[in-house]
Amino acid sequence: MAYKLLTQIMQDKLKNIREHLSFLSQQLLNKGKEVNLSQEQLINIQKQIGLLESIDFREDIKKQEQIKKNIIKEHIPHKKINNLLELYKKNNFKKAEIEARKFKEIYVDNPIIYEVLAMSCLWQKNLFDALTFMIKAVELEPKNSNYLINLGYIYKELNRFEKAKEVYNNAINLNVNHYLPYYNLATLLQKEGRFEEAKDKYIKAINLNPNFSRAYNNLANTLTELGMRNKAYCNKLNFDNSYINEDIKINIQENIEFYMRNTDDVIKNFIKALEIKPNSISAWNNIYFSLFMMKYMQKNNKKLLENYFKNKKFSTINYALLEYKLNMGEKDSKLFLSRAVKTIKENTNNIIVNPNHKNRDTKIDINLPKKIIALLHFGRSGTGFLHSLIDNHSEITTLPSIYFNHFFNDFVWEDIIKDGWNGMIDRFIDSYAVLFDSRVEKPVPTSQSFGVLDYQGVKEGMTSLGESKKDFLFIDKDLFKRELFKLISNYKKIDPLIFFKLIHLAYEKVLNNNNNKSTIFYHIHNPDYYTELNFLGLANDVKWLLTVRDPIEGCESWITKEFISNNYKDLYTKIFTVFRTINHPIFNENNSVGVRLDDLKVNPKSTMKTLCNWMGIKEEETLYQMTAQGKKWWGDHSSTNQEGFGRVNKTKLGKVFSEKDKFILKTIFYPFRVKFNYTEENQEKFKKDLRTIRPMINKIFDFEKKIALKNNIDEKIFITSGFPLLFRTALLIRWEMLNKYHTYPNMITLLKVL
Repeated sequence: MAYKLLTQIMQDKLKNIREHLSFLSQQLLNKGKEVNLSQEQLINIQKQIGLLESIDFREDIKKQEQIKKNIIKEHIPHKKINNLLELYKKNNFKKAEIEARKFKEIYVDNPIIYEVLAMSCLWQKNLFDALTFMIKAVELEPKNSNYLINLGYIYKELNRFEKAKEVYNNAINLNVNHYLPYYNLATLLQKEGRFEEAKDKYIKAINLNPNFSRAYNNLANTLTELGMRNKAYCNKLNFDNSYINEDIKINIQENIEFYMRNTDDVIKNFIKALEIKPNSISAWNNIYFSLFMMKYMQKNNKKLLENYFKNKKFSTINYALLEYKLNMGEKDSKLFLSRAVKTIKENTNNIIVNPNHKNRDTKIDINLPKKIIALLHFGRSGTGFLHSLIDNHSEITTLPSIYFNHFFNDFVWEDIIKDGWNGMIDRFIDSYAVLFDSRVEKPVPTSQSFGVLDYQGVKEGMTSLGESKKDFLFIDKDLFKRELFKLISNYKKIDPLIFFKLIHLAYEKVLNNNNNKSTIFYHIHNPDYYTELNFLGLANDVKWLLTVRDPIEGCESWITKEFISNNYKDLYTKIFTVFRTINHPIFNENNSVGVRLDDLKVNPKSTMKTLCNWMGIKEEETLYQMTAQGKKWWGDHSSTNQEGFGRVNKTKLGKVFSEKDKFILKTIFYPFRVKFNYTEENQEKFKKDLRTIRPMINKIFDFEKKIALKNNIDEKIFITSGFPLLFRTALLIRWEMLNKYHTYPNMITLLKVL
């Protein structure tokens, strides 16, 4: 019986693999017929093929040969089921899988075992076993809508969206009062751009579960995509799905005003999501865009946020961050920066106490690094290149790549210390596995605002080092643990900054670098807002270093991937980031400079000498070699074999912006481009150009025409909805500031090369 059961499971797995191969073949055939597939879709196909190639049936065959047990036909005891479910709920997926596999060989007809087994396999990225076992659970109990919901999710993870929708609809037919299949179906419809249908499904999910915060969040995003052209549903929970179409007017100001009349409903949806889940990072991030629009339209309303959030209990920190983000780039932005930093410090407990500490007369004399230089990026501006030049300096301690850019996020720190003082080092080593072996797949910890990135060491070029490109970065875990343990044992308590500094000391010790290095070079790169301000609050004497490139070139190079893959939301988000960076409120004359990538490339000797003076370190020959842990570094995967010095690489330019697009953006960036010597100062021409571009902002950009065409959206509708409209609002805000002051406040200082 057991042999027969496993044979059947293997046959089911083969059947699922054949079906998936057929699905992938059809996708590739569509590519051959010039049906548009995005770069993301092609990458997913490659991943799925790789997954198929990795499947090994030897373990299944081995189990067949070993099974000698008789099948127990009675039900599995409740205690065993409860223990199994407890393992799964604690996210101990590997152990849950092992136990479930044992049980299924004995209790062959229990669907709960197959469900736990399927979901445990799913979270370990073993998608085909997950699919096979979930189908088995459905076969055993076909009228269980929860099993169908899980099966639909597995199909979604396999990118088989049509099959997922079919399964979700089956789940709805089984149980029309279950909110989750409506929600899951809505997410797929939203992904396909079928926003009206998605909206209806989200509303249905909310009607069935008024406390489901993600549904409010996604509904608000869907309404944003629709451009607010539909009549808003009523504010009560029994939503009215009727709508009336409005004519889209050409004048952008009228369009924004029309948009704003309905944005109020979007904001209220996000508010509702936050009332249910006050710390929802996605809701806090998304509500910013709608409030950004509202703030522009209601310039004189000083109580905009207060009116929306009054008499409601929300996260104090997230509220302060929202207020700070909404005022970035303005004259008084430093006031909101100080307020946000203060709020984070007052409402965050970063301290962990050492329960083993004893007052001893003899202690290790620990010389913590006194200075920190934090490196930020500006589009694609060569931060990795500069980091590689600093890497091997005798007075600098620096960890490789951008692994630690979110180290000061509360989510990351809480995870490191959640097992207490005695488990802290082990959790750090496990979380940052790539530091100890750059070949590992496991992603580094990140903030909840960012997606995870697996194989980061590989992608950052840390596995193809040295002249032969065969070296990789490796650190002895046991030795590191011993060194770090000795260091932290001397402290009664530590915070993330002290722990960060001690990590550097242990790292240098393991590498046999015994010099007392006084300066940390921290490649913070692109942190989220909380991480950046929490770090600033802990290290208030940090010096900021920004690598700078012509903003048009850096921006275009940075968004090319999103443009090609048709990921226009991230494309616009990156453009907003470049807008904000040129006059970020953390910059001031005493603690920050921008170094031009052009100067580093073309005039390295003079540039490095000037930079060393600013950093307070001596000039050394290592500053002219691209290395990681002293080994030759060839660049990350997006720029392998990059030339160290010489001209700036411009091969990625020309794919996104037309000359007309560049003219508008060059005018918007004019003060920054003058300050960093990318154009000559000519105020009269600038004022004339400023007047010229004002009506051009109202019209569609050439790069947007291509996006609208790819997505089969009418151009007039495209520029008056969602992210394109936010883009125009950001441009109008910048234009009005330039028209009034002819410059921007808080621009970073240029490193003037001697």
